[in-house]
Amino acid sequence: MSDANTRSSPGPIATTALGIVHPEDALSVPQTLAAGFQHVIAMFGGTVLGPLLMGFDTNVAIFFSGIATLIFYAVLGGRVPSYLG
Repeated sequence: MSDANTRSSPGPIATTALGIVHPEDALSVPQTLAAGFQHVIAMFGGTVLGPLLMGFDTNVAIFFSGIATLIFYAVLGGRVPSYLG
């Protein structure tokens, strides 16, 4: 009997029975591009659309989003794999 969360192959490309990607795995190029596009769409809502709806300058929101990202990586040393905004 196999556990559903066990890895099917411990190689550098993420391949599991349920499509689970572990932190030490690497995605294929199409999967990386799809995840990058999904990230852009998620960031658009908070970084561009939000300030537009509230009457703020979008350039300032994007600038401070970049500053917040730099602070995030400086404080945590890049240990957390994802940060939105």
